[in-house]
Amino acid sequence: MYLQQNVLGNDGAISLAEGLVHCRILQEIFLDHNKIGDSGAAGLLLGLKRCSSLRQLSLEHNQIVSEKGCLEGLMHCCNLTSLNLSYNMINDSGATLLAESLKHCKKLSYIHLDHNKIGSIGSSQLSESLEKTSDIRYSVQPHQQ
Repeated sequence: MYLQQNVLGNDGAISLAEGLVHCRILQEIFLDHNKIGDSGAAGLLLGLKRCSSLRQLSLEHNQIVSEKGCLEGLMHCCNLTSLNLSYNMINDSGATLLAESLKHCKKLSYIHLDHNKIGSIGSSQLSESLEKTSDIRYSVQPHQQ
């Protein structure tokens, strides 16, 4: 599913999630450039909980901060192999929460977190969490001011 640059926002992401609840064969979702924030991401991931075939999820260039566990739903995406959260607003505390959720994504092999607000603390937490997955490649480049 490719829905980039549609300005879904939080309400649109939540509505989309309601429609995806019964979609078990969806393998890819690209929702880049849609102004999705924490509540939209949380709602989307809740809707994807039963989508066991999901392999790729891209939420690049949105407004995700990852506070209050909005990405907690990733723990249910057990077959996810690629996750792109680049160009959001994820900071150290958000990265720490994300690291906890990613412990459950054993098949994850690529994660892109470039150009967020993740510092040394968040990067360290992610490294500790992801080192248990032997083949993972991840990218965390600093946010350009």
